[in-house]
Amino acid sequence: ETIFEAKCGISYLHLGILDSNFTIKGLAVADKKNTMTNLFEVENFTLDFDLIQLLKKRFTVDEIDISNIQLGTQRTTDGALPPKPKKQKKSKEDSKFQKQLNTFTSEKSEILKNSLTEIFNQYNPEVFLQDFYSQLKSPSLINEIQDEVAVIIPKWQKTPNELTETITQAINNGQEAVNFDWGKVKTNPALLKNGIELVSNAIKEIENVKNNTNKIIDNFEKDLKTINVFSSNVKSAVDSDYELINTEINKIKSFSLKEDGVNILTNSLNKVIADLLGKYYPTFQKIVSYAQNVSFKTTELNQNKKKSEKEKKEKVEIQRYKGRYVEYKNDKTPNFLIKKIHGSGKGKTFGLDISILDISNDMSKWDKPISIQGSAVHNGMSDSILGFFDLRENRTKKMLELNYTGSGYDVSLSVPEESAVQGIPSMNGKGAFTANFNADLDGSFSLKGNVLMSPVTFETVAFEPVFAYSLYNKALKKFDTLKAGLNISYSDDYGLNMDIISDIDKKFIQVFTELFNEELYSIKQSVKTEVQESLSKNMIVFNEKISEFYIIKNKIEEQKNRLDKFKTQLETKLNEGQKWVEDSIETTKEAAKKTTEKAINDVKDAAIDSAKNKIKNLFN
Repeated sequence: ETIFEAKCGISYLHLGILDSNFTIKGLAVADKKNTMTNLFEVENFTLDFDLIQLLKKRFTVDEIDISNIQLGTQRTTDGALPPKPKKQKKSKEDSKFQKQLNTFTSEKSEILKNSLTEIFNQYNPEVFLQDFYSQLKSPSLINEIQDEVAVIIPKWQKTPNELTETITQAINNGQEAVNFDWGKVKTNPALLKNGIELVSNAIKEIENVKNNTNKIIDNFEKDLKTINVFSSNVKSAVDSDYELINTEINKIKSFSLKEDGVNILTNSLNKVIADLLGKYYPTFQKIVSYAQNVSFKTTELNQNKKKSEKEKKEKVEIQRYKGRYVEYKNDKTPNFLIKKIHGSGKGKTFGLDISILDISNDMSKWDKPISIQGSAVHNGMSDSILGFFDLRENRTKKMLELNYTGSGYDVSLSVPEESAVQGIPSMNGKGAFTANFNADLDGSFSLKGNVLMSPVTFETVAFEPVFAYSLYNKALKKFDTLKAGLNISYSDDYGLNMDIISDIDKKFIQVFTELFNEELYSIKQSVKTEVQESLSKNMIVFNEKISEFYIIKNKIEEQKNRLDKFKTQLETKLNEGQKWVEDSIETTKEAAKKTTEKAINDVKDAAIDSAKNKIKNLFN
C-alpha cells in the first residue's frame, strides 16, 4: 500500500516452514487514480524457499511463480487510502545534471522563439505594413495640413450666420420698397417722389451690405485658394503613395527558408523530451543512489572478509596427522537470493510473460547480474524488455542496460503550460518505440532509440499574427507520420548531450514554403488592400475636415446669391417706377398736345367764322 498508494487486498495467505512454501492468492492492488478499479490482480503467488539456507540465516528461493495476472479488474469496495499529512519538502539545490538540463531547455526555447519569429517576420503582413507606412508621404502631409486647416476653419465658422443676420436685416428693411405700389401714383402723383426715394435708399443699403459681403468673400477666397492647394497636394501625395505600394508589392516574388536554418519540430521534440527527462531523472537518481549504497556495502564486506582470511593465513598453522583431504565447493550463496521470478497472465485483451533471474544482495558472490526478460500485450499495445542490472566488482559492462520495444501506444506529447513556447505543437497519435538505455554507478547514462508515430496529428494554440498561425497549422496538417532517432547521454565529465535526428523539419519547410508561396498573392493583396484602405480612410477624414470649409463656402455663396437676388428685385422695382414716370410724362405730353391742338383748332375755327361773318357783312 505504501508503494502503490492504494489499498491492497489478499484473499488467502499460507506460510509453511516445514514444506518451505509461501503462497498468496487473490492479491489485488487498487489504482490510486481510479479507486474502484484494480491496478493489477494476481490469482496465485507461490514461493518455494530453501529451508536449509534459511536455517543459515539466508533467504534463498529457486523460483517465484506469479500466475494469472490481470489488469483493470473492477472492485466492489473503494480502494482509496486515508489521506496522509503532507510532509514539508526541504528545498534541494539542483544537481549538476538538472542545471545543465535547465540550460538546455532554455536554449531550445530561445531557439524556437527566434525560429518562429524569423519565419513569421520574414513575410509578416504587419512587417510589410510597418515598412510601407514608413515610406508613405500622405499621412504626415495630411496631419500637417489638418493642423493648418484646424486654424483656418474656426475663423470662418460664424461668418455664414453673421452674413445671414446682416442680409436678412437689409432685406427686411428693403421689403417696403419691394412692396411699393406704383399704381397709387395715378391718383396721388405726390407719392411718386416718395416711391423713387424709398427704392433708391433700399438699393443704397443693399449696395453697402454687398460691398461688405464682397470684402468678406475676397478674404474668404484667399483661404479658399490655400485650401484648394492643400487638397491638390494631398491628392498628389496619395496618388504617389498608391503608386509606391504597387511598386513595392510587386517586388515581393517568392518566399524561401533555409533547410538547415529552422528545426521547429525536432527542437519541439527536444524540448518535450527534455521536460520528460527532467520529470523522471529523480527516479534514476534514486536507483543510482541505491546501487552505490549496495555496491559500497558489498565491497566493504568483501574487503573485510579478505582481510580476515589474510589474518588467518598469517597465524601459525596447526599441524595435523596425516589423513584424507576433503574439499568443499566455494560458498557462493548470498544472504538474499531469488533465482527466478516468473509472472504470467492471459485474458481477452491482455497477455504477460516475464522472468527476472538472479536477484541477490551480493552479485559478486553469486557471480551473476540480475537479468530481466519479458513481453506483454494489453489493449492492442505490446511491449518487450531485455536487460540486466550488474553490481559485480569484476563486471566488464555497464551497471544497467535495458533494451525495450513497444508499439500501439496512444501518445500525447506536449510541453508543460508553464514552459510553453508560442507555436510549439502538441503531438498525438499511435506510437512505436525502440530504446537502448545503459547507466553506470557514477550517474552517467546514455539513451539511444527510435520513435515512429503513425498516424500522428499536430496541434498548436492560436497565436499572432493570424496569417502565420493559419499557414503553420495547414503545414502541420500535411503530416501523418513522424520518424525520429533519439540520442541522449550524460556524464559529469562531458555534461549533457541530447540530439534528435529526423528529416521532418526538412519536409515541413518544403511544405510550409509551398503553402506560403500559394498564399503569397493573397497576402500581398491583403497588405495592398489594407494600405489602400488606410490611405482612403485618411483621405476621407481629410475630405470631411475640408468639407466643413466648403459647407461654409456654400452658405456664404447662398447668402451672397440671396443678396444679389433681392438687389435685382429692388432694381426691377426702381425700373418699374422709372418706366411709370416716363409713361406718365408721355401721357402728359400727349394730353397737352391734344389740348393745344384743340385750342388751336378752336381758335382757327373762330377766326374762320369771324372772317366769314365779316365777308358776309361786307357783301351784304
